[in-house]
Amino acid sequence: MLPWRWNKISEQPAGEPHNTVRNDGFGDATLNLGVVLWRDRDVLPATWIEARGFVKAPTGASKQRVDGEVDPHLQVGTGSWDFGAGLAGAHRMEWGSLYASALYRENLEGSLHYRYGDVVLANLALDAPLSHFLDAPLFGLLTPGVELNFRYAAKDQFHGSSYDSSGGSLLYATPSIRIKLPFASQLGPSLRLAVQIPLTDRWLYGYQDEKVVWSAGLAVGF
Repeated sequence: MLPWRWNKISEQPAGEPHNTVRNDGFGDATLNLGVVLWRDRDVLPATWIEARGFVKAPTGASKQRVDGEVDPHLQVGTGSWDFGAGLAGAHRMEWGSLYASALYRENLEGSLHYRYGDVVLANLALDAPLSHFLDAPLFGLLTPGVELNFRYAAKDQFHGSSYDSSGGSLLYATPSIRIKLPFASQLGPSLRLAVQIPLTDRWLYGYQDEKVVWSAGLAVGF
């Protein structure tokens, strides 16, 4: 995976005008690997468990000067090799599918002597095609879903010292809708829309204000 990143930092110090700086470009490339550890049957399994791992390479620019400043939070790459591993599982029912996963990510020190905190992620998701409940052609194209996403991050470090307003825990609720494209086959692409809503930011360290995150993408079944 090679992402394109759009970064923006907005600041308004007391008594000064509002200032916004932006930077964009290709970020760090990530290689993901998944191995099925167990499944209830060899063909069309209803339940399975897999191991997952990844390694991220420092391919994105990580020392760019923007508006005279070299800010690690504005870089499209971190300049570090990072890696992680975890487990995931799924169970398909007659009326929907249940998914769960957990992942630990180790971040190493990157460019500008900045190290992002190590991360633990845990997710629980459920989706159910509307066609199972409502018999109409339109509903056959729609699959709503809902997720709980938990994230814990250790504090970031700069020159070996912890950055107080970083890290902590977050819990999100994420409703989504998957729309099967009308011209697609059974395993063809679908458009997925989701909104990630923070349930609380009281578990974060220091001063942090977590916002709602919207996402859109294409999903392909196999």
